[in-house]
This record gives sequence, structure tokens and C-alpha cells, in this order.
Amino acid sequence: MNPRFVRLLAWLMAAFAIALLAAAAVLVVVNRDAAINTYFGSPPVEFALVVLTAAIPALGAAIATRRPENSVGWIFLVGGLGFAFGQFSNEYAIYAYFTAPGALPGRELMVFNSLLFVQVCGALLLMFLFLLFPTGRPPSSRWRPIVWTALVSAPIFAIGYALRPGPFTSPWNFIDNPFGLTGEIGVVMSAFESIGRTIGVGVSFLGAAGLLMRLRAATGIERQQLKLFVFASVLLALYVPAYFLWVSIPQLGESPANIPFATLGVVLFVSVPIAAGIAVLRYRLYDIDLLIHRTLVYGSTSTAIAATFFLGIVGLQGLLRPLTAGSELAVAASTLMSFALFQPIRRRVQGAVDRRFDRSRYDAARTLDLFADRLRDEVDLDALRGDLLAAVRTTMAPAHASLWLRDR
Repeated sequence: MNPRFVRLLAWLMAAFAIALLAAAAVLVVVNRDAAINTYFGSPPVEFALVVLTAAIPALGAAIATRRPENSVGWIFLVGGLGFAFGQFSNEYAIYAYFTAPGALPGRELMVFNSLLFVQVCGALLLMFLFLLFPTGRPPSSRWRPIVWTALVSAPIFAIGYALRPGPFTSPWNFIDNPFGLTGEIGVVMSAFESIGRTIGVGVSFLGAAGLLMRLRAATGIERQQLKLFVFASVLLALYVPAYFLWVSIPQLGESPANIPFATLGVVLFVSVPIAAGIAVLRYRLYDIDLLIHRTLVYGSTSTAIAATFFLGIVGLQGLLRPLTAGSELAVAASTLMSFALFQPIRRRVQGAVDRRFDRSRYDAARTLDLFADRLRDEVDLDALRGDLLAAVRTTMAPAHASLWLRDR
């Protein structure tokens, strides 16, 4: 295919997707007082979702123009375009139903488009990124039947969802599907939707397993690429149950803190394709080990401090209730205790992370500590020379090491 045509097609697809997202962002602002909650449930979070999603088609165009043979770029372009159309359709439908009822035509069709395109494109992105990242090909020829299964499951789900009878899914469950078929054929379409969804979930889990297999066997640049993508995916996977737990508690789900917490979910969701795009373009991959290490250390430390803080408040409130009716003293004591515990917890967590995930660094640090202990007590110059060379060989692993001492 002509390279100029490929570049033009990629950037036209990206430009169209970004234009749809820009229109959707404007509608989010116009619909800010609409009496309906969609996706993450508040206009600021909706706006962040629409704006950040623009990174997906933009990265797709960058990958497709630089590495047109890699299907990851085209997956981003198709998925990003579908997401953009779905989000624009969603905001269009909110405007037509709530902001200015009856002002725009085709509002049922836009509800249909918003749900169908977002779900189908989300499934496609998830399945094919797991199966084809980072090379754009399956791990081996044995995985080709799984790729074809993914290709078949998407249209099965789309056709079933498009033609099944009954109301749409939440939050549009007050509207019946205008294209839904009745009778036995409608039952068949509902079965198609369930079958396609089940196959898609199964293929996604297989793809995730294949991704981990690739990571274990990979070396060099491909290993760094997979590390970056798996790192972003794991953060999102950890966030999802935490978010559902958060919103299940009324005091938290309805609090002002829900907006930044939900916005974090949007950032983590978009970070997965962004990480994949950066990895394919091979930009600053050498930083990923340091990033993973610091995230593990400070993420675990922050979680431990937060748990200590909240448990301290609960425990101290019970102890101090006979003495004071308010919780200010418990909060102050828990805050001071959390500050005091930060450095000890961080050191313990960093030691555990180094032992488990950065063994070479941990062994090198232990070797230097042992050498420093011997250095305080050693008086024999020849023994000291041997200890120093042994420490250098263990920590630095040079091809050759020697020590020259100047005579007095």
C-alpha cells in the first residue's frame, strides 16, 4: 500500500475521532445540569473521559504512520474512532432527552449508537491488545484460532445487542431498543448477545495469560515494552474493584472525594493504551523499572499509612469517647501517628520490594553493608584489597577488576 495513502488515512481517522470528541466535550459542558448520570456519573469526570480519550486515536495515527505493519496502531484508530462516536452519541442523546427535550432528531438512534459502539469498541481494544501487543502478531501460530475466535465474537455480540428486544442497559433502561426483534428471533438475538459477551470475556482472559507468558519469555526491548503495558494494566485492574467498593459505601460514593477518585479511574483507563503506544514507539523504555519500583514502594506505603490512619481514628474514637464527644482529638492523634510511621513503613516496604522484585540491587546493597562492617575492623592491607575487589566484582560485575596502591 502507498505509504502516503497510509499516512493520510491514519491522520484523517484520528482527526475525525478528535473532532467528534471535541464536539462531545462541548456537549458535556452544555449538559452539565442534565438529570442523568452516565459512565462515571458527574460532568467533570465525563469531561476528563472525553478529553483524555483523544490520546487513543492520536497514538494510533502516530503508530500507523511510523510502523504501518504493526496492527496495534490500527486497533487504536478503529477503537478510538468507535469510542469517539459512542461518546458523541451519548452526549447528543442527553441533550435531546434532558437539556432540550425534542430539540434534536434521532435521539433513540443516538442512545443505541452510544451503547453499542462503546461496548463493542471497548471489547475489541481489550481483546486484541492483549492478543497482539507489542508486535501486532499473536505469540505463536497456536494462538491464531483464538484471534479468529475474537474476530467472530465481536460481530456476534454486536448483532445480538443491536437486535435483542427490551430496554437498553443502564442508564438508558427507560428506553426500549427501536431495532429489537420480537418472538423467537428476539430470543435468538438475546442468546447471541450473551454468547458473544461470554466468548469475549474468555478471550480477554486468555489474552491476558498470553501476555504474561510473553513477558516471562521476552528479552531486551520487547520485555521492556511488555513491562510498561502490564504495569498500566495491573494498576487499572487493581483500581476497578477498589472503585466498586468505594461507590458501594454511601458516605464515600456520595462525597466530594468521589470526583477525584473517579477521575483517577479515567486516567488509569486511558493510561493502558497510552502505555501501549509509548511502548510500541519505544520512547524512554529504560525508565520503566524505576517507575515500577517507586510505584510499588510508595503505593504500598501510602496504602499502609491510609489504613493506619483510618483504623487509628476508629480505635481512638472508641477509647476517647468517654472523655470527649468530638473526633478532633482522634483525628489529630491518628495524623501524628501516621507521620511517625511513614519512614519505618517505607523502609520495610522498600526492603521487601527489593528482595522480591529487585534482587540484584538488594544483593548489592547487602554486599556493600557487609564490606563496610569488615572495613571497620580490618587492619591487614592485603586482606582489605581482596575484600574490596570481591565487593566490586559482586556489585558491579565488571569484566576485569584490579587495585593499585601507591607506595609511600
